[in-house]
Amino acid sequence: DFYNWNKVHVVYCDGSSFLGDVEEVDPQTNITYRGARVFNAIMEDLLAKGMSNADNVILSGGSAGGLATLLHCDSFRQQIVPNAKRVKCISDSGFFMHAKNLPGAKEREDYFTRVVELHVLKALEYNNLSVSVQNFQCLFPEYLVDDIQTPLFILESSFDYHQVSSLFRNIYNSNRKKQNYYYNNLNNSMIPNIQLY
Repeated sequence: DFYNWNKVHVVYCDGSSFLGDVEEVDPQTNITYRGARVFNAIMEDLLAKGMSNADNVILSGGSAGGLATLLHCDSFRQQIVPNAKRVKCISDSGFFMHAKNLPGAKEREDYFTRVVELHVLKALEYNNLSVSVQNFQCLFPEYLVDDIQTPLFILESSFDYHQVSSLFRNIYNSNRKKQNYYYNNLNNSMIPNIQLY
């Protein structure tokens, strides 16, 4: 089925899931956080090169790009390719969990709060979530997926190193040897810890 499809790989580089739109250059880093403008420019270029004529479109991403896929899924379908017959989204290992009941929840909250503040993520307001959440929570897919209208396929390996380390790093935080054993033996070490929660 895919013999006449085009594939475009966009390198994820902005740290905000392509949502930042800051006017001023950061004086400390000399960086302008404008991921939303980058995303829109890429989409405009692709539309000019024929994506506007596409019947079937898949927006996909892995890890941080998978999160970006979730965050842009509906707006991509509604605003960028509204005339396509079929639009679907695939998020591969981009379902970063808030998991308030697991160790490290505060660190995950602090991390996403810093992302929101650094990139001034006002673009999150478009989500119109059906649940009331704080702004940083809009970056956690568990608060988003119920409101995504575009057909969505989520692929999340239970052995995703980044996800597992993010969720469970505090269990063995003080013992590097145990932490390394844990990460290198996920099948044996992860299941008992998940059952704790």
